[in-house]
Amino acid sequence: MSQKHFNLGTVFGLALPDTIEVKDTPNKKYLNMQMNVSGRRCGSVRAFVRVWGAERFEPLLKQIEERPHDRLMFKGFFGQFWDDRNTVYATYTIYHWEVRDSDPRAAFI
Repeated sequence: MSQKHFNLGTVFGLALPDTIEVKDTPNKKYLNMQMNVSGRRCGSVRAFVRVWGAERFEPLLKQIEERPHDRLMFKGFFGQFWDDRNTVYATYTIYHWEVRDSDPRAAFI
């Protein structure tokens, strides 16, 4: 039996356009990318982000393409999953994003 654990997470930072990849599953497309959240408060940090559904990530891709240096704020769920062999998998799935000029950082609770 697999175990699951979820926390809320908020990330402020810059998108890393060279890490963007769109993938397909049998049910839905999703976006994988990384955010640079390095700053005075948290040192050198990258967040690995996933956004499910083209209707959610296409506006984000357009924003990044048109204004790649805008700082973004993401809200989502950080999840950890253990399989039967006790292998741990981690995800950060976004449900909200917006442009917000703020110091880069990440907070998970």
